[in-house]
Amino acid sequence: GTVNDIFLAMCGGALRRYLLSQDALPDQPLVAQVPVSLRSADQAGDGGNAITTVQVSLGTHIAEPLKRLAAIQDSMKGVKSRLGDMQKSEIDVYTVLTNVPLSLGQVTGLSGRVSPMFNLVISNVPGPKDPLYLNGAEMLASYPVSLVLHGYALNITVVSYKDSLEFGVIGCRDTLPHIQRFLDYFEESLVELES
Repeated sequence: GTVNDIFLAMCGGALRRYLLSQDALPDQPLVAQVPVSLRSADQAGDGGNAITTVQVSLGTHIAEPLKRLAAIQDSMKGVKSRLGDMQKSEIDVYTVLTNVPLSLGQVTGLSGRVSPMFNLVISNVPGPKDPLYLNGAEMLASYPVSLVLHGYALNITVVSYKDSLEFGVIGCRDTLPHIQRFLDYFEESLVELES
């Protein structure tokens, strides 16, 4: 699998642990809205963004970590296959349509009453592979801070820097009590996958 597959599996495992700790694990898997690049590796140096968002099952209903990883990989392969069959104009329409419930909810004040097509947002942002400096001081880490909107209560973002991944977890503390436990749950999920 890819680094992103493992990252999503860590998120699925952490969410499963968290929901079990709250006696709130649903029978159906949680679905993440995941931004994906539409550019090939050859086009990456051109600058700018070319992204869409896809909905990916996190396999939170699956207890076995490798089966959960396989379910996430299947879900991601399915959405990438569908995107690969679309023209750019179709991808633009798809992106708008999959975000309509959330967007309309924000504009009309119906958020929280109109369910979006996903439970949370998960982003994997590639960062620089070489160290960065400011006035001779090396940047040691870069922790992402994203946002949540009314209608979904959790955003998990990871940014790569040199040879590490830096995690940012932003959530609604009323909806998600004890969210700080996610840090331990990520670690436990990674250890579980490694073993």
